Amino acid sequence: MSVLRCSILVRAASALFPMLAVLSNNPCPAAEDANTTYHFSLKKSNDKTLCDAYLQRLNAIEYREPPFCDRPESTAAPGFVRLDRISLSSEERRRLIPEIWNFTYPETYIGQAREQKFFGPIPIRGPVWTYPAPIDIENDGSPDKVIVWRGWGAEAQFATCGLGNGLSNGYAWRSAQLPYIMSADGSKVEAARTISVFGRSAPSSATTGGVEDPRYKPLGRSMSIFEYRDQYYFDAFTYKSLHAWTDLPDADHLLVFTHVHGRTRELCEYEMKDPELDIHRPIINR
Repeated sequence: MSVLRCSILVRAASALFPMLAVLSNNPCPAAEDANTTYHFSLKKSNDKTLCDAYLQRLNAIEYREPPFCDRPESTAAPGFVRLDRISLSSEERRRLIPEIWNFTYPETYIGQAREQKFFGPIPIRGPVWTYPAPIDIENDGSPDKVIVWRGWGAEAQFATCGLGNGLSNGYAWRSAQLPYIMSADGSKVEAARTISVFGRSAPSSATTGGVEDPRYKPLGRSMSIFEYRDQYYFDAFTYKSLHAWTDLPDADHLLVFTHVHGRTRELCEYEMKDPELDIHRPIINR
């Protein structure tokens, strides 16, 4: 059964049996089972050489899951360096998840006394990785330890990216995949620098008492890092936020950024077309 047909059936079942929708993590086939192809087109460019090269790379990748889950490493286009991903062990994930959660969701801070009860019973299944050596994500000559975390911890759900389930009314779930700049020993999130590179500030509003919203607002829901011609960049699949301050484009748009001279700049914008998966309704979890 194709992903699209499965998604339609799951949405129909969810409408008829709401409780089943809440409890079920419906086994729609993964993207590789549907043999789906994806196509990106360039919409905006502030660096033609980079944007054309990354477009070539995006369209050359053989995706094993929907691109809104991850853009895997590839040297299919000239100029790109393969960044080896080193998966964190289950013990390392267990140790770090309170730090990741409390930085990402400070409004629901989990103290040490509650860590085991809150995090202990839940498996951390999503990919979590770092790199063999620090990477110069700020392009300032001082490399940093960076980790990328997908799913539970970076988001408050346990759904599998790319699969339809009751939580998303049968639509393909879009997991959060977020990068974090860590302390040298890898134990703490460098909060100010992570926000400076990968985040955006929210303007003051009545809901925040007239001050800037302090929560971490990443530039996209699914982000990945790459190196091109001796400079580091990152991309971000955007999403329609429930927060009124956002001006991000639709969820099938992929942006590319770089951080230089202490400032993050947007360089490229792509649109993804997918003829098979029903992914045009963004799934919001923040």
